[in-house]
Amino acid sequence: MPFVNDDSSLLTSSTSSRDAFLDLFTQILEFVALLHTQNIAFIDISSGNILYSTTGFEYGQFRVSEKTIYFIDFGSARQFATGPGNGAVVDFAAVTNTLPEGPNNVDPYACDIYGLGMLLSTMIRRNAAKHPEVELPLTQVIPLMEKMTSEIPENRPSIVEVQREWYDLLMSEGLPVPSRTAASARSGIAESVPKGTKMWWIPAFLRRALGSLR
Repeated sequence: MPFVNDDSSLLTSSTSSRDAFLDLFTQILEFVALLHTQNIAFIDISSGNILYSTTGFEYGQFRVSEKTIYFIDFGSARQFATGPGNGAVVDFAAVTNTLPEGPNNVDPYACDIYGLGMLLSTMIRRNAAKHPEVELPLTQVIPLMEKMTSEIPENRPSIVEVQREWYDLLMSEGLPVPSRTAASARSGIAESVPKGTKMWWIPAFLRRALGSLR
């Protein structure tokens, strides 16, 4: 896969503007939404499993785009027979985020929403520490984040509902809302892997699902 240095991890990344912060999380939502439409749950969403390329470059046959997020480590990802809200469950011993509902009979899609909410919380704290001059629309962001991290999985919004609220936020801030086509084009894996490439580091079910969208 493309080489990206340690400074590109969301564990260490921050943004120096409101627009950059909002775009970063928008891209993350876009990719998770893409997975959920294919009945795929990432299950282990955290800052350590997402990279952010600040500059664009080519590495062999791969292209890394500027200011683009890339998900890594798909070891926990699973594809299910049904999509969000249709009774899919999974058991797992441990992921990066400890879920309020525990490790057994977990709704994998609700797990992703919880992970996104916790990730958003981490991003807000990190950005405030590194760039206190950047004013984020927290009066709109925090209520959404709190719904995403509800202790009751059934009370968490779906990825579609999260996107709807997030896009409303973008419009209220005078920012453009990505189209469905743009969302697919900006998904880190689909964009970075040339057609015909053997994506050996990605589970077979995910290769098939993403390959059908290209």
